[in-house]
Amino acid sequence: MKSFQFKKAQPVWSVGRAGEKNCELAFRTVLPSGEYRICLAVSSIYRIWVNGIFAAAGPARAAHGYYRVDEHFLGEFFNKERNVIVIETVGYNTATYDTLDQPSFLTAEVLLGEDVKAWTGADGIPVYDLCQRVQNAPRYSFQRAFAEVYRLSGEKGSFYVMPEADFPREEIEIQPEKNYICREVRMPLFERLDAEMLPKDENRDEGGQMYILPYNATGFFQIQAEAYEDCRIQVQFDEILTDGKLDYRRMKSFNCFEYQVGKGRYHLTSFAPYTMKYLKIMAEGEAVVSKVRFIEYKHPPVKNRVHIEDDELKIIYQAAIETFRSCALDTFMDCPSRERGGWLCDSYFTSSVEHVLTGENRLERVFLENFIVNDTFACLPKGMLPMCYPADHPDGNFIPNWAMWYVLELEKYWLQTGDSKFLQQAEKSIAALLDYFSGFENELGLLENLDGWIFVEWSRANGEDLVQGVNFPTNMLYAGMLRAAGRIYRKRELWEKGERLREVIRKYSFNGKFYTDHMRRDGNGFVNSNECTEVCQYYAFFTGIAQIDRDNALWRILLNDFGPERSQNNYYPEIAFTNAFIGQYLRIELLYQNRCYDEVIRNIKGYFFSMAKETGTLWEHKSSKGSCNHGFASYVIYWLAGICGMEE
Repeated sequence: MKSFQFKKAQPVWSVGRAGEKNCELAFRTVLPSGEYRICLAVSSIYRIWVNGIFAAAGPARAAHGYYRVDEHFLGEFFNKERNVIVIETVGYNTATYDTLDQPSFLTAEVLLGEDVKAWTGADGIPVYDLCQRVQNAPRYSFQRAFAEVYRLSGEKGSFYVMPEADFPREEIEIQPEKNYICREVRMPLFERLDAEMLPKDENRDEGGQMYILPYNATGFFQIQAEAYEDCRIQVQFDEILTDGKLDYRRMKSFNCFEYQVGKGRYHLTSFAPYTMKYLKIMAEGEAVVSKVRFIEYKHPPVKNRVHIEDDELKIIYQAAIETFRSCALDTFMDCPSRERGGWLCDSYFTSSVEHVLTGENRLERVFLENFIVNDTFACLPKGMLPMCYPADHPDGNFIPNWAMWYVLELEKYWLQTGDSKFLQQAEKSIAALLDYFSGFENELGLLENLDGWIFVEWSRANGEDLVQGVNFPTNMLYAGMLRAAGRIYRKRELWEKGERLREVIRKYSFNGKFYTDHMRRDGNGFVNSNECTEVCQYYAFFTGIAQIDRDNALWRILLNDFGPERSQNNYYPEIAFTNAFIGQYLRIELLYQNRCYDEVIRNIKGYFFSMAKETGTLWEHKSSKGSCNHGFASYVIYWLAGICGMEE
């Protein structure tokens, strides 16, 4: 981590309100024209306006107790003798997977060259409460903070554009000093999209006007509206249409924001980033919407380095690019919509795409670093890593399997970068994690009755009766983790422990044809359930428990009889089917590793083409019941790069 030092700025907030939930404040200063830049850090999120024009948003997230400093160059927006800069901030002060529950503050300074021209502090940039955000609003989702509800009045628009505008100021309170660190990851470019109004014959959704974006995009909607009387304007949105209509409660999110406005003109812009292809705008009262646009919030453009000639694969590849860019901004996210969470395991796959597209592991290092800069995590057992982070887990929930994926990704990162310094930085946390798991080893060396949410995948393999006792897919992953830790830290005893565990798993799990998922303790011994799942076979080969030369008959079954068409052919109905993540991805990865490229391409087309055509992004599941933009799905790029070739 690179520390950052402000020249003059101090962390500030309105007196007595740093712990207030869903509190929105605005900081405003007026400056003459010049090539200015602004450096700022906040808790929780911010956006910047210059002369009423959207300029930037952020920040990049960091671990508890650390705050990344963004730097924006604002000269292009300064076109008047006196220019109005407004920094709007929201402090959520609630536990989420997206923003951390930490006291609100803003630290900011505006510089011309190296001279500080405006700054936060006791005698610095004033703070205002325009009383526009309704604080008592519903949660947007379980994983994110609050939905956006506003009460607006036309006269407050002058705050953003009129240098002489005068509004009551809040009393400033200096907050405790913060640990500032550099952003380190790339800035978004805030690219613009125009939304197209759906013609009436295509607008099957009653009660509002529908708009469509070119693809399923992530960022901030912007709506120009004029109200001729007091109105209630509602904006609903989603990634897809459900039976031709927009379901704003799909995925149990609340994609429905409300603006109560008085007579006047308004530029309505969502404060936080959301994901959508469709918008529906409704008004109670007389109002006219003149324009709908969208500001994207995603990884900056990447070079097209993969050579693809097949038309269907081109569509899939472009959807994978869009999926990566929207899920890989300041951290690797599962989805940019309902969660924006930095999940382990997902990151193992998405991070490989970063390396393919950029030739770097810049974002991956920041992602991995967030998990290890602190010794402990509130509400989690000593030594355990969070299942996603930066995030708050006050319910104490964690996925032990995902912590194992952290070690596998750490080895992958090291092999790609040779960054032994980072390995040293992570060693203490890995040792603590290994110590945690050792407490659950039984007399066979197998993990038994793990605590937490034992997660294999969303299928029968995750049944409560299969994951308790001795779960073999989990132990397969554990053996792989031990071997990886032994290799990266050159500890032969760990590698040998993993090797021994491979043979123990084979002895107790393999029934001569398939690997079984589970056994339980019965008196002084163990009883195998004899139940097998498709994903268990993929875990076995992926972790090296099973090997093609040793388990060739099983490999031929996986190659020829399993896969997307198994249900149609009714092959092995007694073997529970796998799901998208992680079984389908492990399957294609195994085919790829073993150079079964024709089969890989067939799987990619069969699985991803329809979703790529529908939303321009790749989905969480085969169906649209979940997120229609999910980071791990961009792993398609990794396979295509290896098969089709790429530029240096």
